[in-house]
Order: sequence, then structure tokens, then C-alpha cells
Amino acid sequence: LLAVKTLVVEGEGTQYNLGQDIVPGASGQTYAVTQYKRTMDVTAERARTELVRVPKFTYWQGLAPQRQVQGIDKGTASRIAASAAQDRRVELLRHPISAVRAALDSAARLTNLRSEGRESLVDVHTVDGREFTLAVDVSTKLPTRVITPANNSNLGDVLISTAFADYQTVGGLQLPTRLTTKTDDFTTADVRVTKQALDVDASDLAAPPGAGSAVAPVPQPPKV
Repeated sequence: LLAVKTLVVEGEGTQYNLGQDIVPGASGQTYAVTQYKRTMDVTAERARTELVRVPKFTYWQGLAPQRQVQGIDKGTASRIAASAAQDRRVELLRHPISAVRAALDSAARLTNLRSEGRESLVDVHTVDGREFTLAVDVSTKLPTRVITPANNSNLGDVLISTAFADYQTVGGLQLPTRLTTKTDDFTTADVRVTKQALDVDASDLAAPPGAGSAVAPVPQPPKV
């Protein structure tokens, strides 16, 4: 696992519109993700996520497909606010390869080893200040989920978890083909992986020079 350099995950799934319905648990506003591709350079902590989603509700922008592309590259400057950049750094941990590698880092601090049902859990504090909980199945020894603290504009302090299921062998490693993300008890994304590859070329993940040298924007306080 420590020898892995890059990972490409492709698939499809569902996104939920948490916070935009009458109650948090409502599922009337969902997006069908028809194309999903996430490319990760796990050694350089770079990633790009590309997806096409189709609204299954008629509000706002109608039913036209929407293409989204998000990327992250290491560095102190970016085109997005520092808080958004930190969210994307945490997002890098929502896969067993990156989560386990972060936990095995000799500079990481591991605390509060405990058992809950059929899971063994440990809190991980990375050298760059990220915090997450890694859960592992006590029988199979496969990672079952990653949990991170976050703040939600509607719910306040929450826990965001990504569960890993339906493992398959890819390049000699066991990798999940189902990734389900929840904010507290509310599902926000469900990705069904159809194709995976290890150690493919990911040289194009570096941020453009203009973005790498740009000053991070300062968030403006809302006007009430």
C-alpha cells in the first residue's frame, strides 16, 4: 500500500441536496451522477474530481446536466479561500489508501484506540493539522469508514463519514467499490465504482502556475 503512487476511480452514483429541503432527511432533491472520475496522486497529495450530475428535480437550473471539476495541489496559495482548501485536503482522506497511509505516517499521532461493535477505531492527527477517525473491520482488517469533524451552516457541528464497502482486488490491493458519505445521519453522496486503476500517469494534476502563485482570497463577511 505504501508503494502506491496514484489512483484513478471511475463510476456513477447519487448526490443529495442536504440543507436545501424542508427537513434535513428529505430526499426529494437528488442528483443522478452519470459520470464520476477521481484521480489522486497520493504521494504529492494532488487530486482532481470530475463529474456530471443531472438534477432529478425541476427547481433552479432545470434538468440540464451539470459538469463539475474540482482540484487540489499542495501549497499555501490557491484561487479558493483557505477554508475551502482545507475541506479539499480533508476530502483526500476519504479513501482507504490515503487514510491508511496518513495513519501510518511516522509523524502522525494516533490516540483513543477503541472498539465499537465489529469495528476498531483510532483517532489520527496528521502533521499538517488534519484530524480524522479511521475505522477497521475487526474480522477482515479492511477499513470500513473515515470520520471527520466539520461545521454545517444549517446543522452546526457535525461528523462527516465515508463508508467503504464491496471490496475487490485491484493491482494486488483490496479496494472498495462503494463509497457512501453522510453528514451525521443524512446521506449526501453514494458512489458506485465501475473501474479502478493504480499507478497510472497523473502528471497533469499540478495546479496551473497562475493558481499556484495567486493569493488566497479573503472571505467577506455576509451582509445581514
